[in-house]
Amino acid sequence: MEWFRMYGEFATDPKVQMMSEAMQRRLVMLLCLECSNGIETFHVTERETSIAFALRVTEEILAETKAVFLAKGFINDDWTLANWEKRQYVSDSSTARVRAHREKKKKEAEERETRMRRSSHFTTLGSPTQPRSPPSCFAMAWQTKPSKPTSFLNSARTGSAGPTT
Repeated sequence: MEWFRMYGEFATDPKVQMMSEAMQRRLVMLLCLECSNGIETFHVTERETSIAFALRVTEEILAETKAVFLAKGFINDDWTLANWEKRQYVSDSSTARVRAHREKKKKEAEERETRMRRSSHFTTLGSPTQPRSPPSCFAMAWQTKPSKPTSFLNSARTGSAGPTT
């Protein structure tokens, strides 16, 4: 993990704020160490020495720091951070979420393209060679129009007022 979640309560938590700034910095450094490689990656026999080096303190100061952090419940006896998994949960990684979103959009685009290809390449008879033409209102109206003019139209052409009896 390249980053970690730090809660705003750090600024108001009495357990944190009653410590000196040096101790607060050491706590933040432990969070950074856990985030970068994990404190448990330090070999057990050299863990104290490695943490002291990373915090830039002597082993005596590190022993004092460990006692304070244990008493406040920040760490476990092996220097691993208490509640790390609870506060730094996996969903904080956006990689999988973004990948799934992009796959969904790609699939939707492919389905849309497939539907467009199908609707433009098939006629009502199902022939893939002829593009489908939409039905024309005029063509349908023309087909329903009578082939011979009505008597009213005939009388208008001849000038008579209508049929005579």
